[in-house]
This record gives sequence, structure tokens and C-alpha cells, in this order.
Amino acid sequence: MINRSAVGRGFSQLQGRRFMGRATLLRLIGTTLGAIAAAQGTRAQSPSAPVDADVMESRVTIAVQAEPVRFHGQDLFTIRAPLGTLSVSQRAHAIETRLASALSQVDLGSQPLRLEPGSQSTDIYLGQSFVTSVTDADSEPLGRSRDQQAADLGLVLQRLVQSDLQGRTARSILLGAARSLAALVLAGGLILLIRWSLARLAHWLTELAHRSIPVVEFVGLTLFSPSHAIPLTLRALRGLRWLLVLIVVVAAAEYVLSQFPWTQGLASAITRSALAALSWVFGGIVSFMPKVLYLTAIAFATRYILRALRFVLDRWATFGSERNFPPEWVRPTYQIIRFIVVALALVVAFPYLPGSDSKAFQGVSVFVGVLFSLGSSAAIGNMVAGIVLIYMRAVKVGDRVKIADTVGDVIACEFLTVKVRTIKNVDVAIPNSLALSNHIINFSKQAAEGQLILHTTVTIGYGAEWRTVHELLIAAGHATVDVEATPEPFVLQTSLNDFYVGYEINVYTRNAQAMARIYSELHANIQDKFNEAGVEILSPHYGALRDGNRTAVPDRYLPKDYRPAGIGLSWLRSKPKAT
Repeated sequence: MINRSAVGRGFSQLQGRRFMGRATLLRLIGTTLGAIAAAQGTRAQSPSAPVDADVMESRVTIAVQAEPVRFHGQDLFTIRAPLGTLSVSQRAHAIETRLASALSQVDLGSQPLRLEPGSQSTDIYLGQSFVTSVTDADSEPLGRSRDQQAADLGLVLQRLVQSDLQGRTARSILLGAARSLAALVLAGGLILLIRWSLARLAHWLTELAHRSIPVVEFVGLTLFSPSHAIPLTLRALRGLRWLLVLIVVVAAAEYVLSQFPWTQGLASAITRSALAALSWVFGGIVSFMPKVLYLTAIAFATRYILRALRFVLDRWATFGSERNFPPEWVRPTYQIIRFIVVALALVVAFPYLPGSDSKAFQGVSVFVGVLFSLGSSAAIGNMVAGIVLIYMRAVKVGDRVKIADTVGDVIACEFLTVKVRTIKNVDVAIPNSLALSNHIINFSKQAAEGQLILHTTVTIGYGAEWRTVHELLIAAGHATVDVEATPEPFVLQTSLNDFYVGYEINVYTRNAQAMARIYSELHANIQDKFNEAGVEILSPHYGALRDGNRTAVPDRYLPKDYRPAGIGLSWLRSKPKAT
């Protein structure tokens, strides 16, 4: 069986010497563990020794329910048995509260520690304040009597009182302030040194990368070069800098807070939290390293597949046939295939992501998928319509188009919208679904072949010779900039109205972007040609009493001796009747 006296002495020494040096503390821990190991070995050599099942169960229960009592972040002793209605954890918390209240008194008297034995327990007081009770249930697991256990706890508390009172003296506070100031200055110097050293290291590694790292290419595609290695190195050094600065700051804060008795608990809490966080982070990194290798391989494979795809598409658009693969197809084709490749990479990488097998991760994935499916129907419709428009080659960037009621130049063909800039420099975003459901007039396609026809209509009175009108309209077309001489402009007579004849002049141009200017110049030239020929334009139609009225032709086109004609009368004579 276990030598309880040896184990109890080990634990008693460990508790009574809480404030001794680290070497002594480790030696005591070793002594205790050695006693336990020796006892375990002795029992293993006698397998026939009977073991009480109730005793085993009680020992397991005690080990599970053990709760330490802490003060300023340091473990003083351990509670292993409940007392009355208080559980082990409730009892430990109550002792910590009473201990802090007792030590807050500046003067604890000449006899601060007092043990009062009783029939059921031995009570421990600090000054006039009750701290804790030691029962048989507390001392039996350690193989000691109640009085021995109470004496050991009293020794621990007595040294705690002495250390706490000594730390509250003016001398200790001043020394703590001086040491804190020195620690802060040292921490600041270390941070500056870290920044300077890592900056120098980054500069040296950058120069070394430019000199030593070769450029690896494959059929014109750069696989690896200094421009790839340098950003990775700089990001790693930046992360190392923040990690070192964080370590220095945490260490300085813990040291400064530990110099004063009122903040020692906070210092210990910071240390425990930092160590727990670092342990969690590094433990997670170590356990996640195999998956990181898989994810890294997937990321690199995806990256270079996309770069190779872009390289092939660029070469295909450069050296391929315009009819088979136009240049405007490169970007949308690359985006579509990139989406497919990235989606496949995410599917492959999903099992290796941290937390991918957790219910929370799966629930979030389902929730995001439902939101995407419910809220993206219009977006998906626009994407499909955009793909159709791009591969139909209905429009491309730079074309002068008319979509629904909007006329302008296409400045972007995206998966969701077609962006058009009007002649008034107004940018209009037209959803692809709207563009696909309306008629699209592309002026630039016919203009590129010199077959774009611009036309306008004038109305001339019946008094003008139609051949003359044709000649004047064709002359006005030739006089207009950006109108093609071949094919020649032509005129169509579109209507014979009550008061005038409708003539339509048609001209060819290759400059669709100048449509507004061409129309303006054509109208001005029509006016000039007709005024020079003295032919009136009756658009819109109007009525006038011609005799005695001045003509509508401007004065500079009229002769200097022009006078309006007077009203002419003719006398009507009656004819003689035939006999």
C-alpha cells in the first residue's frame, strides 16, 4: 500500500516552503514524486494484496475534487474535502475571501496567527479574523493528524503574513517603483533594439535574395523569383517583430505588477493567461502542422494552375484567330475558369481547415449557403446574362451602342452590369438581364466596316425641283467631316405630304463615336447649301401668303437689289356669248 506518511511529509514540506527558492521547491517536488513512485512500485510487486474498492473510489473522488487556495496568484494549499454544505470549490473561494479581508488590515497584532483546536476541527485565525478550519477529512488523505496539518497550514500563512507586511513598507514600495521604472526603460530599449535589428535583417535578406535567388521560368511563365521570396520574408519578419514586442510588453507588465502587493494577483493572472494562450497557440500549431502542409500544397497548386491558365489564354488571344478567340474573351474566360478552379480547391481543402468537422462550422456553412441561394437569384441571373452577352459579342468595351433608351460608349462589360458613358459624360450601369431582354443597337460594328448609315429628313415645298433638292442634300453630305466619299451619300423621298415633300439624306461613316457632331454638321451644311441655292426649307411646315411677303432666305444669300414682289392682279373679261 502507499506510504501515506512519506507522501504527507512531501506535501507538507511543499506547502510549508511555498516562499523558498525554485531549486528547493523543485527538489521537494522530486522527493514527493519519488515517494509516490516507490509506493506504486511496491504495490506492483505484490499483486495479491487486497485492495478496498471503496478506498480506491474515495481516493479518485478526492483527487478529482482537489481545489487550490490562491493569494496574489500563488497556490498556498489545497482543499480536498467539503465542509458542511460547502463544496470543495465553494470552500476554497470562501477561504480566499476571508484571507484577503484579514490581510487587508494594517495591524494584525503581536500574535497575528492563532490556532484554536476543537472537537471536530482546528480553526486558524489571523488576528481577530477567522480564515479556515482543518478537519480530519483534510488531513487523512495526507496520512497526517489534524493538528499536524493545521500546524503546516499555520506556517504557510505565517510566512504569507510576513511577506505581505514587508511588501507594504515604504522602503519596499520605493524599491518596487525603482525596479519598475528600470524595467520599463529596459523594455523600451529592447523594443527599439528589436525594431532596428529586424529592419537591418530585412534589408540584408532583401539584398541577399536579389543576389542569390535565381528566376525560375517555364515556357515564359515565371514560377519563382526574388519578387516572390522577398514579400514572404518581410511578412515573416513583421510577424516575428510583433511577437517579440508582445513578449517584451507582457514580461514587463508582469514584472512591474509583481513589485507591489496590491497588484501581484493581477501579475500572476497575466502570466497564467499569457502562458495558457501561448500553450494553446503553439499546441494548435503543432497539431495543425500536417494539415498546413496539405493546405500549402493546395494553395501553391491553385496559384500556378491559374497563372498557367492566364499565360495560355494571353498567348491564345495574341497568336490565335480573331474569329476563333477574340481578345475581349480573355478576361471573362479567365474569371469563369478561375472561379471553377478556386471552388474545386476550396472543396479539396475544406476537410483540412481548422474546425471543419465541428457542428458550429457546418451550421455556419449551411446558413451561408441558404442566404446565398435566397438572396442571389437576381445576381445569378445577371451573371448568366453577362456571360451570354460577352460570348455573343453583342457589345465590347469602346463600342457606341444604344441599349433601351441609353446611347453612349461601353466602358465596362462585367458579369453583373454593362456600364455605358453617354455623350453627356454620364455613366449608366445597365443590369445584364435588362440589356439582354431589350434590343441592343451596336453602331460601332458597322462603322468599323464603313457601313454605318446616318440619316436625317428635311421637307421642301412642291415648288422646288426634286433633282435640285437631291443635289443640294448630297453636297451637304460631302461637306460634312467624317462622312465617307465612297459609298456616296444618297437621298430617299420618304413622303408626299399636303404642303411639302419629305427627303431623307443618308451618309456613310466609320466614326461612330462622332455621331452627334456629324449630325450637327450635316444639319448646318444642309441649311447653308439650300440658302445658297435660294431654296426654302419648310420644316416644320407653315402657311404664308406669298405675294408681297419677304422670302425666308437669310439676307446675306439674297441679291443686293432684292425687292419683295408686289401683289399681281389680272382682270377677268367676260367672253361674248356664242350665237
